[in-house]
This record gives sequence, C-alpha cells and structure tokens, in this order.
Amino acid sequence: MVLLIALMMAGCNQGTTIDANPTRISPTATVIKPTSIINPTPIATEETLVIPEGSFRGVWEPEPIVYDWQWDKEKHGDGDKYNGYYYYLNDQWIPGVVDVESQYLIMPDVVIGSAWGYEPEMMLATAHSHNLSLTGLAGGVALPFCSEVGNYVWMKRPYNPGILGTGEWEGPFLVSDCAGIGDIYNVTAIRDEVVEVDFDTARYWTMVKNFRMSGEDTAHYAWDMRKIDEVIVSKINPKDLPDNFKPVRLSDWFKERVTFYKNEEEYNKHFGEQILVLDKYNHEERYMEWRIDGVWRRFSLNEIPTLNSIMVPTQVVDPQFGAIPKQTKFVPTFYKHEYQIPNELIAYEDNWIEVDLSEQMLYLHNGNNLIAGFRVSTGKSGTETTSGLYKIYGMYSSYTMIGADYYTENIPWVIFYHGEFAIHSADWHNDFGTPVSHGCINMTVDDAKWIYDNMEKWDYVHIHE
Repeated sequence: MVLLIALMMAGCNQGTTIDANPTRISPTATVIKPTSIINPTPIATEETLVIPEGSFRGVWEPEPIVYDWQWDKEKHGDGDKYNGYYYYLNDQWIPGVVDVESQYLIMPDVVIGSAWGYEPEMMLATAHSHNLSLTGLAGGVALPFCSEVGNYVWMKRPYNPGILGTGEWEGPFLVSDCAGIGDIYNVTAIRDEVVEVDFDTARYWTMVKNFRMSGEDTAHYAWDMRKIDEVIVSKINPKDLPDNFKPVRLSDWFKERVTFYKNEEEYNKHFGEQILVLDKYNHEERYMEWRIDGVWRRFSLNEIPTLNSIMVPTQVVDPQFGAIPKQTKFVPTFYKHEYQIPNELIAYEDNWIEVDLSEQMLYLHNGNNLIAGFRVSTGKSGTETTSGLYKIYGMYSSYTMIGADYYTENIPWVIFYHGEFAIHSADWHNDFGTPVSHGCINMTVDDAKWIYDNMEKWDYVHIHE
C-alpha cells in the first residue's frame, strides 16, 4: 500500500455480530460503537478550516495516479484512463479510476486474504509523523481503506510449511496507514490483499527472506519479501467472536462495491481539486474525521483494548512428543516442516537441531517429530555459517569467546558443534531473523537456555540453506 496518512490510537469491537455489509454493525450485547460513518455532514468548511502557521497552502498536490499511457494506447487506442488502463507495476487491467468514496468504504468486521510487508521503519515513520505510538502493541498495519485508520485489528495466520503460523490470533495491531487511490484496486481486487504488516512483524512471520547487508556500507540492506495467503483480519477482539464466524473474502466484497469517476471533469470536481488531505483524531470519543471533498466526515472507531495483554502464539504440548520443559517468552510449535532430512537422521530417535539459513530459523526435532522453532541470527556476509551435518561436542553454561575483532566474556548457554562454531545466546543485539554474527548461531538468552536444556553431547546439528 502507498504510504498515505496515519492516525491516532484506537481499540477493539466487542459483543458484535459479523456483517459482510458493514454500513451498519448489529449490536448484540453491551455494545460498542459501530464501525460506520457517524455523521457525513460538514463539520468544518473550507472557509473555517484553520491552516497551521508556516503551512504553504496550494503547493501540495494530490497523490499522483500513475498510468502507463503508451501501453494503454497500444492496447486500447483511446488512452482514456476512465475507460480502464493497465497498471504500470504488473500489467493488470484496472477498469477505471477509483473514486474517493471507494477509498473510504467501511470494511467488514472479519475479512480474509493475503498479507504483504512494509519496508523497514516505514510503518513507524508513518505513525511518528502524526504523533502516534505503537508502544505496547503487537505492531502497525495498513488496511486498504482510510476509514479504518485508527482502529485496532487482530490477525490469524494459517499454518504453512516454513512460515511461523500456529493458527492462533495475534494482536492488537494499530491501523496506521491505508491504500492510495491510485493503487487500491490493484491491491485489493487483483492481489487479494487484506493487510500489510510492519517490517518487524514481517520478519517475525518469516515473510522476509535473505535479509542481508549489501555493498560496502553496512547501513544498506537488501531482502526478498514473500506474501502469506489466507490471513484473517478481525476488527473484533477474537475472544468476542462467535465460534461459527465466517470471514468475508475482501477482494470479492470490494469488487461488488467499488465505484469509479466517469471522466476528468468529475475527477477534478472531487479528488483532483482537493488541495489538502487532513485527518483529526478524537481519543476520548473514539472517532476519526477526514476532510473529503472539502468537508469533514466522521468515522467511528472500535474501543481501546487492554494493551497489557497482547496475544501471541504460545507453546503447546506436542501430542506425539508429550510434555516439554518450561516455555520461553515465545516458543512456537510446528506439526509439519518439509525439507530433505539427511539419511543419518531418518531413523534417529533422539533430539536433533535443524538450522535453516535462508529462513534464519532453528528447529528442534525429536526423531521424526518437529517440536519447536526459534528465530536466530547466523553469519553475515564474509563470515557465513557453514552448511553441513555435525555433532555437538561441547556444552558450557558460560564461556568466554575470543576472535580477531571481539572478546566477549561469560556468554551463557554455549553449544559447540563444529570447530570454533557454536549455538549460543547473544544479549548484545536484537537482530534475530537477520544474519549478523561472525559465523556462530545467535539466539536470545531464554531461547538458548531452552535449547541447551533439551540437547545432549553428540546430538546432531544439521545446517542447510
């Protein structure tokens, strides 16, 4: 989604009935305000609008809508974007210029589709530029519709091999951004997108592949991003959802409701002549006001959830392996993880470790059963972690490590598996999911202890791309 406008913090709907046509949301219990337009009548006019001192009125231009005019002319002849055009990024046909009303549709309470990721710090910068705070939240997200900015949402990822998804709800996340009018159709109708998550969440979800330093300047990074399909997004706190809830496929819902400008004159009368896009947030009364077509329209927001009870996937007992030691802060459990197991481990019955360098993940296996997974940090460019099948030959609750450019005393929970290379805790950084080490496999202190307590000397360690 194109970075547009961020708003202030918001909360969760409770005791509501899911409605696929959410111009009204039916209350069923002690109710919260519906996520719908409260009052579309003008609240302030162009004449009464106060422009902050130092603003340069009239120099701001609306977000440009980008078209590949030449490509469109070759395929359609008239070059009229209002009759449809080919989206410049993926050559997909867009049936017209989406109007502002479609950008402010009220999204159904529970939707399903694909999740994509933001670039580093973009979500945080969006929030900070509007005095928002993501502190105490699971993260920030962008939804297609600007009417949802300021709401809280919860998300559920399905299980997929290689993806950190346990099928449990996570959140709350603050809706901090929305799609631009020039790409909302491509995002929602064509890409089947329901949400874009901040970069830290994308790494946490293992959507970020091959995150690496590039060039001589280590401040520059490169990465590959993958989407996750069938992600459920709820504006209602999951504890208040009925057991038989059914999410709405957002792409289908949007295509049934989207409307378009008919011509340049109609476009200029509305969005094209609007020289300022502003938003105003009311924390106490939980609503957001947007200035649309020169007037202020008010949108209600869901109630503020209890932010000290953030929902994250938790450890569960594997039915095949039985009880496991005390969990750390986050130890996801997996029931499937597909990759080529070395012949030496096919009939192996004890605990063994797998490290996936491309995913920056360490997995604990017991025989053929996958028990848990952890984000790790392996060797950076120039000191890459070596692939291979090894055996643990030394374990130390505390160890001093010395290298050409480092000397670190009393590192806890160190497991040597190959020469000077070890799996160990690293409390001096928090870049787990990113290769930053000198070749060792870094873990959080809690996770390293968990692995240390579950491994023994001569257990296998298999490292692969």
